[in-house]
Amino acid sequence: MAKFMQQLCGSMSMYFNKKYDESGSIFQGSYKGRTANTRGDEYLRLLAVYVMVKNPFELYPGGLKNAIKKFDAAYAWASEYPFCSLENYAKGEASPIVDKDIFGETFDTPEKFKRFARESMLYKLDRLNEIETQ
Repeated sequence: MAKFMQQLCGSMSMYFNKKYDESGSIFQGSYKGRTANTRGDEYLRLLAVYVMVKNPFELYPGGLKNAIKKFDAAYAWASEYPFCSLENYAKGEASPIVDKDIFGETFDTPEKFKRFARESMLYKLDRLNEIETQ
């Protein structure tokens, strides 16, 4: 995966630089990959929140901060968002295209996932506020 990403980013940089007569990398920092595949892995749990909650929260009216502040309303809104798999986890509904395999086994119940998501997003809000005050 690392080799593929190196080649992909290198190709994109070369294309961009040629097209716009620029030079150098177009990406900040190097690719960093991490394996998340065990049920007890905290990184996997955070990844689930990032994919299913944080991404749709950014589209919530008023943006990410507003969504975190109004977590319950934003969570309900996101669970209805058609381009997100949160509905399958939040409501425990089956889907022909979503396999709940590892995420479904990581969180015993939808309520546990929501509680973890709330804690994770509140931490994210604290971090955003810290960055703004620096």
